[in-house]
Amino acid sequence: MLNAGVLDDTGTTRDGFQIHFGINYMSHALFLKLLLPTLLSTATLPGSDVRVVSLTANAFRMHPESGIEFENLKSAHEGAGLFGGFVLYGQSKLAVLLQGKELARRYPQLTSVIVHPHRSNTGLISNLPFWKKTLVWIGSFGDMASVEVGAMTQIWAAVGKEVENGIYYESNPGAKGALENASEDQDLSKKLWEWTENELKRFE
Repeated sequence: MLNAGVLDDTGTTRDGFQIHFGINYMSHALFLKLLLPTLLSTATLPGSDVRVVSLTANAFRMHPESGIEFENLKSAHEGAGLFGGFVLYGQSKLAVLLQGKELARRYPQLTSVIVHPHRSNTGLISNLPFWKKTLVWIGSFGDMASVEVGAMTQIWAAVGKEVENGIYYESNPGAKGALENASEDQDLSKKLWEWTENELKRFE
């Protein structure tokens, strides 16, 4: 279960990635790369059900116009502007979604599930400045779930019998989420996968 994230931060990780992209996406990509041999080996066992559950957010729709700005992924984006943090967050969550779908295409013997677990009142939101926290609440139309309710979708993705490989589910367990241009772009997901593989070579 790939689940870690930050929102509305600037700067870079110590490895040099823009902090949203480094924590929300690259850390998961490295973890997945390290686990992949074990996952694939386990998938050959009789009766195995090997799943990778990737947590994105429906805020992936706030991604930059190009989808993934590869040329800026190692920039601190200090001058991103008032809403720049949300755009960078959206880009990182689009990357998570694309990676999950590409994983399903490359390794169909695994079950790769991508979920938006609901807008949940975790520290990701409660630690925002007041005005930005207010924007999130307004954008949620007051529909902010508890942590317990927010966890239901990812738990369902981990154990539910109806889960399909490579599908994006949104909020309610079993509800398929709507996608749009960049999130359905297989060329972009392939480019991201190959770019990521090249970047992760330094950790081998």
